[in-house]
Amino acid sequence: MVKYMSKDYGIVEEVKIEGVKNVSERIAAEYKYIIEKYGIPEKDWKLISQAIVKEKDGRSFDVLNIEFPDGHIKIIYFDRSLIY
Repeated sequence: MVKYMSKDYGIVEEVKIEGVKNVSERIAAEYKYIIEKYGIPEKDWKLISQAIVKEKDGRSFDVLNIEFPDGHIKIIYFDRSLIY
């Protein structure tokens, strides 16, 4: 069972995902989280960019920038260190 733990800091949100078994499940879980929280892609929000970011401490994040119809941006950091 996939479990989400998130901290919302306004524009930036950090999400940890547990219970996925591989990269495909992780990616599906990321998009499921965004859809459940923010709505339908291309209607309620659109993906602006997506990149892997590696921190100096060794952690890495899948970072998605999404934009809402009113123009505001949300930057979501999915922590990749808790996978598998």
